[in-house]
Amino acid sequence: METEIGVIIVLYNSENPNYSNLIGRPDTSVILVDNTPRRDMFLSDGNVHYVPLKENRGIAAAQNVGIRKAVELGCSHIFFFDQDSVIDSDYIVKMYDEYNRLKRIYPKLAMLGPIVVNKETGAHYKTEKETAKHDCRIVSALISSGSMVETSVLGKVGLMEERLFIDCVDFEWCWRAESMGYICCCTERVELLHKVGQHDRSFLNFPIIISSPFRYYYQYRNFLWLLKRKYVPMKWKITSVVRKSVEMVLLPFLSNNGWAIMKNIFRGIKDGIIYKN
Repeated sequence: METEIGVIIVLYNSENPNYSNLIGRPDTSVILVDNTPRRDMFLSDGNVHYVPLKENRGIAAAQNVGIRKAVELGCSHIFFFDQDSVIDSDYIVKMYDEYNRLKRIYPKLAMLGPIVVNKETGAHYKTEKETAKHDCRIVSALISSGSMVETSVLGKVGLMEERLFIDCVDFEWCWRAESMGYICCCTERVELLHKVGQHDRSFLNFPIIISSPFRYYYQYRNFLWLLKRKYVPMKWKITSVVRKSVEMVLLPFLSNNGWAIMKNIFRGIKDGIIYKN
């Protein structure tokens, strides 16, 4: 693999970011974008490039900073990881090979992700649409952690939408790419252990992910913003209306932070209605 790979890891209040098995790779630039307020850990060394933002600008803005740095470094492909993502030493090579294999089959491949496995339950996270063929699944959207994309595709589709701040940033980008004729895929040949949210709950077999209270402001605000966009899949809109309605009823009983969650939900609904996106 001779091409230059950019690995973007967004940090937030993490003291020990996990990137040790990427240090010293001659084909890889590790870009650590730190959203932690008032912090500079001076981590730049060799192929590691540390960018302290010294304020929390959100996942989308941090990823965009990392993308611009990767382009500056001459990277042709970019990987995105969460700060707690754990990957095998050959993960980068396997995903890069899969991207090239699937790009020959699907020339309009935009973003490739692994099969994301809940590291607590062992279950696969699923998306709204899955069409399986060629050892991959064509999906409507991807979780950003573990995914990869070419910088040339980012140049055509555009960067991450910073106004979304954190929730649905990855999904919105995939839907935008799909509206431009691209596809997103999960390769069935690579898996990534990951955890969405803090806890998994269920009510009458209806799965509910419990997140930090502050996240619900962005979840409900962004949900209302995205409902208004023509390129967002109708199936997602319908299922999200149902899910968000059910969550509003159940969350106060399923979380120890029910009151804080509800306050953020109502703030998100208010701003989602009042402010134009």
